Amino acid sequence: MQPMQPMLPNPAINSHTGLSAHTAERIERVQALLAKKLGPEYLSNRQGGGGTKLTYIEGWRVINLANEVFGYNGERNLHDDELWL
Repeated sequence: MQPMQPMLPNPAINSHTGLSAHTAERIERVQALLAKKLGPEYLSNRQGGGGTKLTYIEGWRVINLANEVFGYNGERNLHDDELWL
């Protein structure tokens, strides 16, 4: 049996976060998209009980927005040294 070789630090990985610069940029991009406020064009209204007005987001809009951010079926997942989003 051969002795294990010491692992050399990977210069592409941030030693504090354990993330590559590419991964950190992708995470920042996703966080920025998730922090955005939706405009009125995304909101729908309907009459609620007791004469109240309800504001909501239709399901198909939420799915479309999620696909824009994360990709259809999660295809924009991050791999290897990256977090699964």
